[in-house]
Amino acid sequence: AAHPFVPGHFPGAPLMMGVTQWSAVADAAWIAAQTFGLSGGFTVSGSVKRQDGTEVLDVRDLVIGIADGAPYIVSTKRVAFREPVRPTDGLLVEVTVAPPAL
Repeated sequence: AAHPFVPGHFPGAPLMMGVTQWSAVADAAWIAAQTFGLSGGFTVSGSVKRQDGTEVLDVRDLVIGIADGAPYIVSTKRVAFREPVRPTDGLLVEVTVAPPAL
């Protein structure tokens, strides 16, 4: 509720910003790519879910590029926000990472 990036964002009813949720999927994908040794760019599909399995975000065809060893978002085909996320919600981020199709 007191995140420094969004003082006053939804006062009295704080929500996790959509861009933060989308970024969580990209961050999880970067960790997965590093874990499995993907060295170039890659494509991601992923979701953010509550602990009870309720999906709050669906991301498809998120393309991550690599420049100077750091990831950056190239494009996203689809981002669907299903439900609002509150600061006390426990979340699970799931991703599938694949090298881009040639």
